[in-house]
Amino acid sequence: MKPYWKITLWYLLFGVLWILITDTLLLVLVTDSAFLTVVQSIKGCIYVVVSALFIKQITKSAFQKQEAQERERQRVFVETVKASNHILRNYLNQMQLVTEEAENCDTFDKATVKLAHTISKDAENQLVKLSKISEISCEEIRLAASPR
Repeated sequence: MKPYWKITLWYLLFGVLWILITDTLLLVLVTDSAFLTVVQSIKGCIYVVVSALFIKQITKSAFQKQEAQERERQRVFVETVKASNHILRNYLNQMQLVTEEAENCDTFDKATVKLAHTISKDAENQLVKLSKISEISCEEIRLAASPR
């Protein structure tokens, strides 16, 4: 159930119970109609204060739950980035080994080897920039992932 529905239903339940219970108590305890009017006004003021505290508590609880979920989403995102970074670094290391083997092969095109070095270095630099992001935002990620 959505938090706003929970809050609304709790408030509805609280309000109905307040009215039923306090009106019943006043009917039993107060016999003078003039005094009943004064007590009803006091009861109304108390209701406003108590319901405000009640709403504050249930909205605070809903907000804290929402914040916890957001922190968990960010934690999962950070762990995903770390894992992706690890996978890509392993891949780059393997590509560097292939490139070194190609360098040692006389028949392999030297321009291709140089291009492989350049591509690997660019990818490494982007991974370093990505791993140094301190504030998670689309713009920061875009800047880190953009070459040069």
